Amino acid sequence: MESRESDPTFPFSLRGMLIILNRWHLLLSILILSAVLILFHALLAPKADPGKGVEKNERRLPGAQVIWTFEPGERGAIMSSPVVTEKRIYVGVIHNVGFSTAGAVYCLQRATGEVVWRFDDQGGMQHMFSSPCLSEGRLYVGEGMHQNFECKLYCLNAETGAKLWDFQVGNHIESSPCVAEGRVFFGAGDDGVYCLDAKTGRQRWHFQEPLHVDTSPAVIGPHLYVGSGLSRKCKTTEMFCLDARTGGVVWRRPTKLSVWGSPVVDRDEIFFGLGNGRMIEGPPPPEQPSGAVCCLRADSGQVRWQWPAPDAILVKPVVDSDHVYVGSRNGSCYCLDRGRGTECWKVSLGSPVVARPALQGRRLYIVASKGQIYRLDAGSGTIDWSFDVALYSQTSPRMYSSPTVIPDETTGGNHHWIFVAGELSNSVQSAATLYTLRD
Repeated sequence: MESRESDPTFPFSLRGMLIILNRWHLLLSILILSAVLILFHALLAPKADPGKGVEKNERRLPGAQVIWTFEPGERGAIMSSPVVTEKRIYVGVIHNVGFSTAGAVYCLQRATGEVVWRFDDQGGMQHMFSSPCLSEGRLYVGEGMHQNFECKLYCLNAETGAKLWDFQVGNHIESSPCVAEGRVFFGAGDDGVYCLDAKTGRQRWHFQEPLHVDTSPAVIGPHLYVGSGLSRKCKTTEMFCLDARTGGVVWRRPTKLSVWGSPVVDRDEIFFGLGNGRMIEGPPPPEQPSGAVCCLRADSGQVRWQWPAPDAILVKPVVDSDHVYVGSRNGSCYCLDRGRGTECWKVSLGSPVVARPALQGRRLYIVASKGQIYRLDAGSGTIDWSFDVALYSQTSPRMYSSPTVIPDETTGGNHHWIFVAGELSNSVQSAATLYTLRD
């Protein structure tokens, strides 16, 4: 006769108690393991403000103070540059979702970094390199990067984040849009250059030739200036000018190098940055790294001078009345004589510079890709101060976003607000981060 302890109908049998204890032991083990994993990730996740790093940085690198930092909850990065107004900041953020990526646009309180609204097109927005453009209460931004096709330009209500319209193109939109005379202009990779009605999103014209356009257009009066670079499909590299009203060609200037540095127009001159290779990597051998800064007549495209750089110039130049300032993939910042195109000074910044500098008076603010932020004397190149994001955050940063610098009016312009974004990473994960500094 079988004992009662083995009877499965007897609730208080020894067998039943063992089964219950084993199940509780398994559940407890799972709970403990989950707690350990959560704590492990929390301890190792990148932090924009790690505490001890602040004290170390403020002691060793005087000159810049962290006012606040913004980090979305999801893993990711920021590669587009922030747009800053009196009360708001607009920035595009890349989110890592499993093994894929997505995009979102955030509106933040300028004083605190608190989120006012977030737009991600109900989860359908792709990641972005394009920086937002703000005009007459509307915010324009493109989506997609080199591996993306069929991307959209979005127009949002800047106050609420509501989508007003979107416009789909046949390639990615790494170009940052610009608005002039009620029209919005942008490059669309292999799909050329578009002009849309800024209010309705209706297409005005489309310039499409075998040209890959990732530069951000510059529109001055009746003319639009832009450049093209190499892609798998398009092999023509040139600087060109279009009629902003019709999209017709005004002039074209072929180049030997890709035109990745967006144009800047000042007075009757236009300046481009040129270079080969990838963002922070040179071209595969036997091709050697190469770059240039080119100055042309804005009306005719006639080359006034071209300065050969030892490595790619991937950034939009900054100009004043006498000088041109650019960063290079070789980790240096250069100052050129505007009239002759000769080098005035050079300073090494420690890692590739792929973000445009910001000029305020005689102060030049520049960010290197591994997290070094500098303020230079624009006349001599002397470093006034530096701020090391890697040291501050105890992470490995990637900083491809151009800084936005605004005078602090409460101090008569003697101090500045510096807004700069990037990615903080370690062996576990990455974090999209926006810093607000004050010098």
